[in-house]
Amino acid sequence: MGDKACVEAEVARMQDVINNDANEGPTVVKMEAVARAWLGETDAALKSITHLLTIPGGGLTPAMLRLDPIWKPLRNDPRFQKLAETKP
Repeated sequence: MGDKACVEAEVARMQDVINNDANEGPTVVKMEAVARAWLGETDAALKSITHLLTIPGGGLTPAMLRLDPIWKPLRNDPRFQKLAETKP
């Protein structure tokens, strides 16, 4: 954690999976969102979270945002709070 260059390299390497694999793509996007949240890249993390909440099988729900401690870096952001309150 804390290695932005590593995150950028892995996201670039996994771009084909993100774009073309409906099963694994959302998992990769979620991992990217988590990494960006912990790097302090709140805008990028929230963009990915918003996307995941809108696609079928995105693997993320508002309840997960509220309960999973992995999202701790975003908890105080009003935009995150709004996403966590959204009803599926």
